[in-house]
Order: sequence, then structure tokens, then C-alpha cells
Amino acid sequence: MYQREGDEMTPVGHDLLSHKGKILSLITIDGVKDWTAKGIGFQCAYDLVGFTTDQKPRYRCIYVLSENSEAFVLVTTRVGKHGADVRLFNIWPGLFRHHNEFGDGRRLCFDREFGLILVP
Repeated sequence: MYQREGDEMTPVGHDLLSHKGKILSLITIDGVKDWTAKGIGFQCAYDLVGFTTDQKPRYRCIYVLSENSEAFVLVTTRVGKHGADVRLFNIWPGLFRHHNEFGDGRRLCFDREFGLILVP
């Protein structure tokens, strides 16, 4: 289900908090920085979750811990009255900038439908 927020169409409800039928744990940028500082291995993935009204694709970031396959969705650091929001990224510059700074070192590759895979 999508809802208009300003001039964008974004998923609402549990659509952003689940993946492959499972509710995701939450992680912030500070949590990712902590994993990196402690040498905790992870992989990240980006799911296409919708489009802006001018048809720019939007993605969420999911981190998976290498040691136990637990999945986390990236959320905002600030918590509003309804809790933390899932961080959404446009391809440029948001997704590229985020992946370069907080990604797992793999390269981003897009298909014709804006699907995304990461390759070594």
C-alpha cells in the first residue's frame, strides 16, 4: 500500500518493516558504525519500494549480519511520535553516497526496471 507524502508515493504500514515474510529488526547509522568499529561482518541489500511522483525509484537498505543471517532495516536516528521511520534513498546521490560510506564494499548494479544487485 502506498501513501502520498508531499510529492512522493511511499509504502506505509508494515510494508517497509518486513522482508520475505519476516519482521525486520531496526538499525541506525550509528549501529552500522558500531558494527564496523567492532569488525562485525555484514552484507547490505537495497529493495526497490516505490517511486516518487516524477518516477524516480526509491529504495530501503537492509543489513544482514554475516554470523547469524539476522536482517535489519535501516531507520532514521531521530524518533518521532510514531517511532523511527525507515530511511528511503533515491538513486543519486543518496543511495550511492550511503553505499560508499556504509555499504559492504560490493559494487551496485541496476537492471532496466531499476532492480538492484550487489557484485564483488
